[in-house]
Amino acid sequence: MSGRLDGQAAVVTGAGRGIGRAYALALAEEGASVVVNDLGGDVQGLGKSSTPADDVVREIESAGGRAVANYDDVTDFEAAGRIVQAAVSSFGRVDVIITNAGMDRRGNLYELTADDWDATLKVHVYGSFNCSWHAANHMREQGSGAIINVASAAFYMGVPQLSAYCASKGAIYGMMRTLSQELQPFGVSVNCIMPGLTKTRAVDAWLASLEGMPPEQVKALEASLMEPQAVAPLAVFLATEEGRKLTGQAFEIEGARVSVLAPPTPSASAYSPGGRWTPEELIAAVPRLVPQT
Repeated sequence: MSGRLDGQAAVVTGAGRGIGRAYALALAEEGASVVVNDLGGDVQGLGKSSTPADDVVREIESAGGRAVANYDDVTDFEAAGRIVQAAVSSFGRVDVIITNAGMDRRGNLYELTADDWDATLKVHVYGSFNCSWHAANHMREQGSGAIINVASAAFYMGVPQLSAYCASKGAIYGMMRTLSQELQPFGVSVNCIMPGLTKTRAVDAWLASLEGMPPEQVKALEASLMEPQAVAPLAVFLATEEGRKLTGQAFEIEGARVSVLAPPTPSASAYSPGGRWTPEELIAAVPRLVPQT
């Protein structure tokens, strides 16, 4: 252990598998005590099991670190409070939270049900809000802390069959931008991580659903996938004293590249000669503003 996070207490939701597990292991390796939260459901958010969280706790403890398991559901506001309280009760404080818990309901918009949308937004958006809310109140009292929300470049790119997922990640980005401004006076940083294509259960399910794509293209996609461990150093950085100097930022990490997302701004503008647009003027002006592809 290098000790960059010695004495710190961290919470990682959805930490039983995939990228969440990598976050938890990396934070523990740097000396943080970790609450490993995982409901233990499947990729669609169904079912429960204590095994994933327990397994990660054993990994951390076997390496000489400190960790406790938590199986609460991030979609429940009171349960999210218990997730954060697990850090306070076990380690005396909460310094870092990564709102990583997620799930995947796939299908074209006209195929998804209202329940699919509801479930996706509850896990991603409400799960991030619930856990951030409880952590923020502890961190305000401490005068320090790092909230790391997990978004995705999918929210601004758009991905067919993932309308609910993309919408939820856009909501998380907007929440992060606002929360960073609200908590900066209290010494709390709020940022987003946006992992690129990574070897996870959700990505495996997506690759399996690519009907009609030539096998060689599917193999090329599979070969390009990152291991979850490749994403974790960015979370460690944002949890450190150096990383906490930054706030309100969204970082995309993909392979050897790390990028910061520029906040959306108008790319081109036009002005009505009469001070108020008419439909005819818009027909003439607006198409010229849109980049031609």
